[in-house]
Amino acid sequence: LAYAVTILLTSVAYRFVIAGSIPQVSYLTAVDGYNLVCFIFMLVNVMEAALWPTVLGQRSLDALAAGEPNPEWWWALAFLGAFLVYNVCFWVAVIVQITLRGRKRAAQLARLDAKQPH
Repeated sequence: LAYAVTILLTSVAYRFVIAGSIPQVSYLTAVDGYNLVCFIFMLVNVMEAALWPTVLGQRSLDALAAGEPNPEWWWALAFLGAFLVYNVCFWVAVIVQITLRGRKRAAQLARLDAKQPH
C-alpha cells in the first residue's frame, strides 16, 4: 500500500511540474486524457491494495491453504490486461491521428503547389 500511495503522490507532483512547462489550453489534450486515465488506474490500484485484505483477506488465505490460486492474482491479471489494452488503444489512436494530419497537410501542400505557376 505504501508503494502505491507513493506512486500516486509522485504522479500528482509530476502533473504539477509538467503543467508549468507546457502551454495552457482551455481543452483536454491527449496527454491530459492519458495522464487522467493513468491516474485513475493508480487510484484503483491504491483502493485495491487498501480494501483487498479487509474485504477478501480471509478468502484469499483460505484459497491458498486449499492449494487454489490466490484470487488476488486474477484481479492483478485483469487489471494489467485492462491497462495494456488501454495503452494499445491509446497509441493506435495517436498514430492514426498523426497519420491523418500528415495526409491532410500533404493534400493542402499539393493544392498550394498546384496553384503556383511553375
